[in-house]
Amino acid sequence: MNQFIFLFLTLCIFTSNSSHAIEACSRIAMYNYQEILIDSTTSKKGEGLRPLLQKEPEALRKLEIYQKNADLKWPNAVVGSIGVGLIATSLALKESSAKSTYLVSGLTTMLLNFFISKTLEITNEKNLDEAISIFNKNQPNPILIKHQDGLSQTKDQLTSPFYLSLSFNF
Repeated sequence: MNQFIFLFLTLCIFTSNSSHAIEACSRIAMYNYQEILIDSTTSKKGEGLRPLLQKEPEALRKLEIYQKNADLKWPNAVVGSIGVGLIATSLALKESSAKSTYLVSGLTTMLLNFFISKTLEITNEKNLDEAISIFNKNQPNPILIKHQDGLSQTKDQLTSPFYLSLSFNF
């Protein structure tokens, strides 16, 4: 049982942010045949589009909402830490009934926190989609989002309302 817990915690730690960091740093938009890095590692998410979206006040407002909601939220860190604390407590206890209660509570807390935070993150991406759509409606040259299958005017095909989706790249 302890090996399962260790494996689960290891997977949670190493897959939570590293895979998303690669995705976030590699998002590219096309505008006037030029590639624009949407996110950079040194600034806020979506900041690469700010010079373009400044032409449309409503699009800029949506970008600012997106950036505000994309900031690291301390409640997620606190709830995740509570989950880890519950699991650590279960490992330290000798009683099997209390041990299993703490273990299940910790795992449930961590899983719920993970799914809620990912759902909020995916929902927030719609603000960036809306900013690009507003810009594209009012400007002669649209912003195109570059992805594996080609170019599109928004990322709607890339975001899913549910986090449980798999994609494999070889």
